Amino acid sequence: MSNVNNMKKGFTLIELLVSILIIVVLTGSILVIVNPSQIRGRARDSQRVADLKIIQTALEQYYLRNRAYPSSVDTLVWGSTAFVHVNGTTDRLSDALLDSLVTDVVPTDPSADGSTDADPCEELTHLRYNYIAPARNATEPLKADAYILTAIMESDASNDDHECNLLDNWDNGGTYCTTFATRPFCYGVESR
Repeated sequence: MSNVNNMKKGFTLIELLVSILIIVVLTGSILVIVNPSQIRGRARDSQRVADLKIIQTALEQYYLRNRAYPSSVDTLVWGSTAFVHVNGTTDRLSDALLDSLVTDVVPTDPSADGSTDADPCEELTHLRYNYIAPARNATEPLKADAYILTAIMESDASNDDHECNLLDNWDNGGTYCTTFATRPFCYGVESR
């Protein structure tokens, strides 16, 4: 009787292998159902939304100090309003925000490839932040009364009803990239 009670209880090799096999099958099923690249894409989309809010807050502080937003107009050719690629350092928007000390860093797209010449109207899939702010007038080409700030999302579900074509300022002063605006991946914020 004491011999039976002294026997050690444990798992057999077959029981351990079956348990490991079940865990592997369940893990594989979960990875197929929950796509990790899609989860990472949505996480980057959340970062884009947060970044645009940071830039938007800096723009509103800039407006409070200067009674205008920084214009995206090419000062060499007045009236040449174009999207500015926000690269965080040497673009017109970043320069204005950093020089006015309303922020110490201007965020950039978490997946941006670093190209500065990608036109958002033609290069619709380039992951980047875009800024457009028409100049107030010819005598104040560096000042703007309204702006649009956009990002390209990786998942159309990340848009959260902020599609570019729904922005109030999208058609004020001209049509900006009709194809760009109607894409479900275009997320935008604008001046208040």
